[in-house]
Amino acid sequence: MKGKLRWLIICGCLLSLATAHSAFALSELGKNPFYSNYIESEKEMVQMLLANSDDVRKGLTKAGMPELYEPLMAQLPEAKIERVQFNPGDTFPWMFYRKDGRGPVRIDKDVVWEGEEPFNSFLFHIDYNDRRYAFTVPPVCGNLTYVDAGPVPPPPAPVMKEEEPAAAVPPPPPEEMEETVVEEAARFPFLVDAGYLYQPDPADHLLLRVGMEFPLNDTFSIIGMIGGAPKISGSQSDDAFVADVFANYSWSRFFFGLGVGAWITGGDDDLDHEDDDFDLIVNAGTRIFGEEDGFNTSFFIEARTDFDELEDFDRYGKFGVGLRFRF
Repeated sequence: MKGKLRWLIICGCLLSLATAHSAFALSELGKNPFYSNYIESEKEMVQMLLANSDDVRKGLTKAGMPELYEPLMAQLPEAKIERVQFNPGDTFPWMFYRKDGRGPVRIDKDVVWEGEEPFNSFLFHIDYNDRRYAFTVPPVCGNLTYVDAGPVPPPPAPVMKEEEPAAAVPPPPPEEMEETVVEEAARFPFLVDAGYLYQPDPADHLLLRVGMEFPLNDTFSIIGMIGGAPKISGSQSDDAFVADVFANYSWSRFFFGLGVGAWITGGDDDLDHEDDDFDLIVNAGTRIFGEEDGFNTSFFIEARTDFDELEDFDRYGKFGVGLRFRF
């Protein structure tokens, strides 16, 4: 019964992580631009998005709206573009950006503008499946940003006087578009974990690990870490050396890792609380400070137990909390 209660506590912590830090506070534009030049005109904004069409497609896919790529590319050259202002406190479902203006397009979700002043931006609409989608592009950074969506308004009432239809402005030929060429350098972040583990058959351990993260793509990575788990109190267990490997899945500010690890004590192999273990590890957390591709700090929770002792997790399993520093 105690083991089930502790698992419920762990699940509750995971649920809390999933609802915390859901909004991204943005107080400065231009630090991580999708487009490195200041956009002077509506025409230049259109040319910029058309010239970076492949990254626009990738960004819309990451934002969960891939179906809008083709209508956006088709309607953008003739879209009515307005100049508007957004005020502190305004929120946006998502925003494109590139880390330091380089590399692949990335997405921040649930963005809140927390600058001290309003910011100027271009605004245009795209229609798809009887819905009208509003997008904005700040000229200082070119970050395509989703504003909202609603039903397509009915067409205006016809006027009695016949008028010559306005000629559509064709998109600029490909040779006139400015190509943005970016090179993405591989980066393998260095990680440091510092935390606490509790074993119910009583023992308390520090958790100190260092390692590296090897990204496979924007979502999945492999993490390898080594370190120690010195015992700080309790009548059972012993100091341990740890070597852990995680398959890590990340989204927005959150991550979830499933891994295996060695828990090596050098103790008596005949005693369950002292023997060397080959552990199953569950690890989950959320970034609480810093940016995704720079130095940042995350809070995590972790549970681990020997594969041979899954039924005795309420005695020999270890679970706890910690901070992960990513360099």
